[in-house]
Amino acid sequence: MGCDIHVHTEVKINGRWEHLGNPAIERNYDLFALLADVRNYNEVKPIAKPRGVPDDATYLTKWDCEKWSGDAHNHSFINADEVIYLEAFIKKQYEQNSFYSMCPVEKEFGWIFGNTWAGFNEYPEDRPDGLEDIRIIFWFDN
Repeated sequence: MGCDIHVHTEVKINGRWEHLGNPAIERNYDLFALLADVRNYNEVKPIAKPRGVPDDATYLTKWDCEKWSGDAHNHSFINADEVIYLEAFIKKQYEQNSFYSMCPVEKEFGWIFGNTWAGFNEYPEDRPDGLEDIRIIFWFDN
């Protein structure tokens, strides 16, 4: 039996978290290992151990999470500062084409109002007015 990831992207606009998207991410155990130490067969250093779903997650994210409650595990999220590790990992794997061919972060997770996920911190001057923060919330099922 395989393991799949369920992802929700959220943005904080004018002090309130808003649901941005629900990207479909293909099964990729090295990515899962990086995000939450799940199915870590190649000794990938995880960004963080699972932290749970943030208390202030959007209604849609919480609703979907509850739908998976019996089968879901390793709930977590990455914040704006941690997205750079995700982008670096995906770019490196994509360039090296090791184990599999991965695509750039934007192809997997989408764009943030015309900018990249890592660009949120890298180019703050390009943020639309009111855009304060970003995060990627996820969990897994078997």
